[in-house]
Amino acid sequence: YTDRAILYDRINRRVDQMLHMGLVEEAKQVLSEQDGKTALQAIGYKEIIDAFNGVMSMDEARELIKMRSRRYAKRQLSWFKRDDRIVWYDMDECTIDEVVEDILHRIEAA
Repeated sequence: YTDRAILYDRINRRVDQMLHMGLVEEAKQVLSEQDGKTALQAIGYKEIIDAFNGVMSMDEARELIKMRSRRYAKRQLSWFKRDDRIVWYDMDECTIDEVVEDILHRIEAA
């Protein structure tokens, strides 16, 4: 993403969508499972659990999930930018067919 504002807006909308589609209920389910301790460390679950425990409000948890997701995305971008083998496609600028064609061309050329 060359425009971070677009990426961050998409992340914010995705978090809202996840909450609307049942992230709170999912976190309750994971919390009740014996082997869910690792999952509870994931972005989203741990903030929701903190809201359950009164550490913060659900609105504060929502905003913290958004912030931590944006930071995670930034770290991912920084990590992948260091690898020259990775080819980036701007899906706002090209179609799936164009991407597939380019990938097939790269495979044939290799």
